[in-house]
Formats: sequence, C-alpha cells, structure tokens
Amino acid sequence: MEFKFPDVGEGITEGEIVEWLVSVGDGVKEDQNIVKVETDKAVVELPSPATGKVLKINKKAGEVVKVGEVLVEIGGAQDKGSAPKKTKGKSVVGELEEAPEEVLAKPIAKKSKKKTSTKKVKALPAVRKLAKELGIDITKVQATGEDGRVLAKDLKSHMGDTTEKE
Repeated sequence: MEFKFPDVGEGITEGEIVEWLVSVGDGVKEDQNIVKVETDKAVVELPSPATGKVLKINKKAGEVVKVGEVLVEIGGAQDKGSAPKKTKGKSVVGELEEAPEEVLAKPIAKKSKKKTSTKKVKALPAVRKLAKELGIDITKVQATGEDGRVLAKDLKSHMGDTTEKE
C-alpha cells in the first residue's frame, strides 16, 4: 500500500523529511511512528497506516514532500489492494480527540415546555414576551383588545382567573 503525506492541518501544503524512523525491509505496526516531517509550524511524527513491511521509501531526509505525495510503500499483512487507512484526527500538534459520532448525532434536549396550540393569536411582541416570562400559554388567554388582540392586562386577568401549572 502507498502511504501518502496526509494533510496535517493548519493549511500546511508541504513538509521537509527530517528523519526516517524505519528502513526498507523493516517490519512496522499500524500506528507506529515511521517518519518525522517538519512543516512551517512544527515537527510532526507520522504513524504507519497499516501493519506490514517497508518496501520502498520515496523521499530522503532533507527532501520536501507535498501533501498527497507517496512517502513510503508498505507491503505484507495489509497489502490486499484495500484502500489505505485515513489518518484523520492528526494535526501538527499530535492526535486530536474526536467525539464519537453518536454524541454528535444526538439532538439537543430542549427544556420541557407545555405544548402550545398552533392557533394564531394577535399580540404585540412585548405581550408575547411577557406571556412567555410568566409561563402563560397565550393561546388560552381571553383577548379583549381590538380585533381580538391579547393585551398585557389580559395576561394579568388570566393569571387571576386560572392557575397555570409549571
């Protein structure tokens, strides 16, 4: 399998090989650091994406490698034509912890509120805000304003007539 220089983040497009930690013929294990690369931000150690044997090293120490160029070819146990393992979660400062997908997929729990009907109610924004602050379902308030508009005094009257459970 070909291991290409991954995008290590921070807008890095290339790096310089500082030191190979393995040689051609060496056995490597998945996640074993195999090369040190210096970017314009830091020196980062890149781990092997697979277990196997180092077949070919394509860049020498001191050479510049661009993102996407093949660094090394690894054969053996994982060399079955499968796609190389992605090294996402790596950055120039080391590994980044990633939240499990199920946590990201959970909907954010909302405060439990009483269900309000979808009935349209005429009221000024200030009156709606007051109703919300008082915990009153504005759709259940008897409107006394012009054209059936709910007024602030209607909210106060409703509070006196009905005890809202919160």
